Amino acid sequence: MRNKRAFLPGEELATIEEFDVGYGTYSDGDKVRASIVGKAIYDLKARVVKLEPLSKRLLMPSEGDVVLGSVEMVQGPIIHVRIKYINGQRSNKGFIGLALFQNKNEDKELIKVSDIIKAKVISLENGIIHLSIEKDDGVIHTLCSLCGGKVKRIGDRAIKCVKCGNVEVRKLSKYFGNLTEILSS
Repeated sequence: MRNKRAFLPGEELATIEEFDVGYGTYSDGDKVRASIVGKAIYDLKARVVKLEPLSKRLLMPSEGDVVLGSVEMVQGPIIHVRIKYINGQRSNKGFIGLALFQNKNEDKELIKVSDIIKAKVISLENGIIHLSIEKDDGVIHTLCSLCGGKVKRIGDRAIKCVKCGNVEVRKLSKYFGNLTEILSS
């Protein structure tokens, strides 16, 4: 069922008891609200409400989206990620996502500033884009921390600089070194 009128960000679409959140929506606890400008589509079978954007140029992250971004800051277990791609589509909106990454090996930095990572949006609670770095997610591109040279994968969790031979441990994505494959999937 489609609603003919356009909804603005923050407008109520339904209660959480009636419908779950879908693309272009978020939950504030009790209500499902619009996160983008668009027309509401109510899926009565799946009990999901989503928004069809009025502008195809407006691209915002939603729960379940896969994002690629550059790590701008690492503060203990919190990683700040500048989102560059949402589901393979380029985004120049400057969104920042936060990932909580539990480093089980305290003496090694598994994700570093300037790494390009793949993550999943798990929540938009309180206006914050919460990211999860799941099994196949992690670093998809990085450079040597010592000399800035190109690196190659040497195992599941290690990279080696082709210039200076430095070996580092990272949380590598299964897509490490193949950015074109991830953008096309």
